[in-house]
Amino acid sequence: AGRPKSVSDADILRHFRDAAAPFLFTTELAELIDMSQQGAYSRLKELEQAGYLKSKSMSEKSSRAWWLTPAGHEFLRHQA
Repeated sequence: AGRPKSVSDADILRHFRDAAAPFLFTTELAELIDMSQQGAYSRLKELEQAGYLKSKSMSEKSSRAWWLTPAGHEFLRHQA
């Protein structure tokens, strides 16, 4: 099932919960978790498919904004 995740789903979601803005771009999250943009995008897509994040393409440059869903907030409430 691929290599082990060095950053947990909860760690990624916490960055969204604690961000000053209501959303983060893929590049911003990649920097926060010290991961390539491609690696970060892959993880974000998984979290979106799980229902914890939503996303929207923000420009023709394919910048993508991501934000925490109510299910994402609920997931974090159940984490230690």
